[in-house]
Amino acid sequence: MNIQKFQVDLDSIITLLSRNLYSSPKVYIRELLQNGVDAIAARYKEKAAHEGLIQINVNTTNGYTLTIEDNGIGLTEKEVGDLLSTIGASTKRDDSGSYLGQFGIGLLSCFMVSSEIVVITRTIHSDAPVEWKGSSDGTFSTRLLDIDCSPGTRVFLRPKPGMEKFLSPDTVKELVIHYGDLLPYPILFSIDNADHEQLNAIQSPIDNLTKRDQADEISLLDYGESLFQEKFLAAIPLRTSLNKTYGVAFVLKSTPSLTDKAKNRVYLKRMLLSDENTDILPAWSFFVRAIINTQELKPTASREAIYKDDSLEKVRKQLGRCIRNYLAMLHQENPSLLEEIIGTHRLAMKMLAKDDQELYKIIIHYLKFNTSLGQLTIRDYLKHSKTLNTVFDADEFDKMKNIARSQQIHLINTQYDFDEAILSKLNHIYPHLERRSFSFQDLLDQLGMPDTKALSEMATLMKTASSVLKSFHCSPIIRLFEPSSIPVLHYADDLRHLEEYASRMEKDLPPLWRSLIESLPANSGLLILCFNYHNPLVRNLATMPDSPLLRHFIKILFVQSLLLGNRQLNDKEIGLLTNGLDALLQYFQSKE
Repeated sequence: MNIQKFQVDLDSIITLLSRNLYSSPKVYIRELLQNGVDAIAARYKEKAAHEGLIQINVNTTNGYTLTIEDNGIGLTEKEVGDLLSTIGASTKRDDSGSYLGQFGIGLLSCFMVSSEIVVITRTIHSDAPVEWKGSSDGTFSTRLLDIDCSPGTRVFLRPKPGMEKFLSPDTVKELVIHYGDLLPYPILFSIDNADHEQLNAIQSPIDNLTKRDQADEISLLDYGESLFQEKFLAAIPLRTSLNKTYGVAFVLKSTPSLTDKAKNRVYLKRMLLSDENTDILPAWSFFVRAIINTQELKPTASREAIYKDDSLEKVRKQLGRCIRNYLAMLHQENPSLLEEIIGTHRLAMKMLAKDDQELYKIIIHYLKFNTSLGQLTIRDYLKHSKTLNTVFDADEFDKMKNIARSQQIHLINTQYDFDEAILSKLNHIYPHLERRSFSFQDLLDQLGMPDTKALSEMATLMKTASSVLKSFHCSPIIRLFEPSSIPVLHYADDLRHLEEYASRMEKDLPPLWRSLIESLPANSGLLILCFNYHNPLVRNLATMPDSPLLRHFIKILFVQSLLLGNRQLNDKEIGLLTNGLDALLQYFQSKE
């Protein structure tokens, strides 16, 4: 027996693998399965009629001993010496790229769970089996065995202290199914060499996808539910032009959070690569969960992700095109399902539509927007208004919508994701559509003015309000508007909003912004308190003389207008409300 030293610090390499290359020691099962699959594939090249098989047994006597055996091509004595003692070496990567395995580094992953690896292998070209023993201390040995065994490779592992769970029967079984369920050769599992069971399905509904029909889609939906443990709205077949990447994208029944990981399950030549891949589908497709098998993409060194290159970009675009074409097909064949998908996944649909003009023409008519008439599609909105009045600020929209509706002015809130970009393209479909950004000042301009008599009635109230509001740099005006239940509105222009924001954020403003704001004239922004002549309270206040009581009412109405506009009150405004209510309470108590 000739014992030799590795040419590397094996302990350091194992630490490097466990901490930096592989996400978990669990991957040792994947590496062993991959070696077996590659060996069987190599044997098929020499004998097409061969029936590949992988057998796994966990012996539970005196702890756990794992045996994994394949009936592949096997290794010669020279290959054993070359491959298993040279980290990362492989004869299994031919010019066609048919194999994934790097036998040396794949086997090395087993040192994460075991202190010793024993390999017994016999090539189909020789009757002499070879034994290789490797230890995590950096030594290995090889010898020829005088035993009778069939061609193939057997790997034996015992767990090192603390790693027993990774070689337990339940864990081994779970990992084999997780990584190898779609592998093309039967994987038989047994405990203590008792009756075996086949763990992998080999085939799945994604294989050899045929022309879509109702039965196929139902089958795919059932498969998706069992795979991801949730129900889906639709199943979208995926396939690249060369048929080397294929699978199914399942449309989620509920809107996912943008922080959720895209749980796309990706297989590389039928071996599970990742069940949380985020790269193989376009970013806008976060509304689907996919299972995909590829034969044309490259894995990273850990074989847990896809190497990012031009090939991946090409595949991503083609799979995205499959999803896009499916949605376009639904527009013709199943518009009710398309409406449900778009309603459920509004953000994803907008992301898709804003960059795809053809799909935009379809999706835009299913999207619903927040309007002053409620949630409406563009077609329904245009039944009420031929002008697209957009409001980008949600608070301004909420403050204006009821009043605007009473004036037969219809608004669309465009603060939500991509709404502004989406609606800016409407002229491609409706070339004569007028679109304008609608402000509160525009609304004020549309409101009716009281006549001379009414203005005379309101004179004392307006004069008193002007005096009360002076310290807030606010001016009162009077208008006619519905609903009459709203007594007052407040309007602040952009400059006033900026001043108020700067006041709240004074301590946190960057120096540049602080200096720019300080350079503006003090109180240069416009703030208006608009009284509603139709409101009964306002009409009653107009009959009162200038008095402390009237001034308290005006102060309270001013604060109410801020609250109606979803304004966050500052300390001065809170004090104004408190003092006003207290004064009113004292006044009415004095009358008792």
